[in-house]
Amino acid sequence: MPRYLDKNTAQALQTDVLLELIQPFSEPGRKLKMHEKAYLSGEESKLALEFQMIHLLMNFKMQQSSDFIVLQDLLQHLEDIHKTIQHCESHTLALHEIFEIKHFLYFQLRINEILHFNHLTDCAICSDFIELFEYLDQDKQNQPHFYLSDAYSVELSEVRNELNELINTEKRWYQTTRGKAAKSLGMEMVGLDVVIDRNNTFQMEKVEKSPYFQEGKSNYSNRVFHLKETPSLHKIRTKIEVLKHKLETIELNVRIQISGKIALHFRELENTFHALAQLDLRMAKASFGIKQYCCIPKINKQMKIKLHKLVNLPLRMKLREIGHPYEVTDIELTHKLNIVIGANMAGKTSALKSLGQAAFLAARAIPVPAKSASLPLFDFLFFSGEDSQRKQPDLSSFAQDVVAMQDALEMPGFGLFLIDEFARGTNPFEGEALCSSLLSKMISKNALTFSATHFQAPAFISEAAHFLMPGLTESDFLEISQLPVKERIAELHNRMKYKLIAVTKGQEPPRAALRIAEILGLDLKIILSARDILST
Repeated sequence: MPRYLDKNTAQALQTDVLLELIQPFSEPGRKLKMHEKAYLSGEESKLALEFQMIHLLMNFKMQQSSDFIVLQDLLQHLEDIHKTIQHCESHTLALHEIFEIKHFLYFQLRINEILHFNHLTDCAICSDFIELFEYLDQDKQNQPHFYLSDAYSVELSEVRNELNELINTEKRWYQTTRGKAAKSLGMEMVGLDVVIDRNNTFQMEKVEKSPYFQEGKSNYSNRVFHLKETPSLHKIRTKIEVLKHKLETIELNVRIQISGKIALHFRELENTFHALAQLDLRMAKASFGIKQYCCIPKINKQMKIKLHKLVNLPLRMKLREIGHPYEVTDIELTHKLNIVIGANMAGKTSALKSLGQAAFLAARAIPVPAKSASLPLFDFLFFSGEDSQRKQPDLSSFAQDVVAMQDALEMPGFGLFLIDEFARGTNPFEGEALCSSLLSKMISKNALTFSATHFQAPAFISEAAHFLMPGLTESDFLEISQLPVKERIAELHNRMKYKLIAVTKGQEPPRAALRIAEILGLDLKIILSARDILST
């Protein structure tokens, strides 16, 4: 099975940042998020059903926010008891494991009540465990803790009572004997021992003559005496030990009995545990969808993409940190091969990444940060660009791009190729030919390709859809150049136009590099010299 996306593509698309915004409340929910797999091409119907659940929960959060909060609070009490549930199928459970099962059932029943009341049972299909919970709650305390109640066994109750009576008898013996011993010495005894200074011969004689003491482990300075045990105390202790062993056997038999009862529900417990982890993750996705003003995407089976007012969340977060505005993007692709040109800083790379992020989120059943979205499912995502390079010290940036590209071309299935200025790291003449040849090949591949380039040759590929990101107008350049250098970068961002505009075949890529370099403050002599070189 091929991987959905490699670590370099994940790094370029900042999928870790996106997933960090999805915050389940329980440990099972967080683990499910870590191991959740993407829906692949051919699983559109399954994903559509999953998005129905997310949509229901988004409406629930907006309409019944208090119940949504209560539900999240209950979910955060769920612990990862997956191993305990598996253990209960064929093993006798320890006390702490039975406690874990009852704790889980306590919160599961309350979660189920809220789901039933709000008609959301389809979002987490759980079994009815009322009878099992009541069996584990013999004393009807209706609490999440567990102990072996006397109600489980008459013999258990009898042995415990007998053992407690003997322990109390032992305590009374010590209290009575200590009182008599203290009286024989004419002094108070705090504990069960008496420590006498060796120089205190008067007190030493009294202790030695007393029938209540025997010498213990003494030292150079003091002599230590313990209460002397009697045959009656020894008999009590022997009975206590016998009863303790008997009690262990009885408690084991009770645990075997309880474990057998729980084992009958093994499969239902496993399914319900997974259902609640999935509910937690779904609720986290719904919360993300509302907070980030997302939409539920329409998953189509065509090679077409339409994203209206799409947001690159990691980029928007970074821009907000430095006080820069963010401009949403519209992307509509109807061809297998789509080529975008534009000036530096015009947003080409961001458009590619935004599309990749939308595809990644949709495939994980996560609402897409856009006003509306329609896109297909892919078997893998691949991003080729500076941000996805493998950082291999034995390969140049160009070589790394080539190796990664060949690996992607050999991937089976329907792929989304996001190609950002392929062959930019070699000489322009060969690089342009290589880039144009690669993009031409993508027409025959089972893939949808969105590529950004500064090369002219790809603009003449007739089977491709061509786009332009205009960046800045001539008047923008003139007005920005009048500002102090330190203010120009902010104004560049404010005026940059990130709109994706359809253009005809053969559109020449904008030549704005010198203008942007000048605005960014590069030595004017260098700029003028470059213009002279171009003119000749």
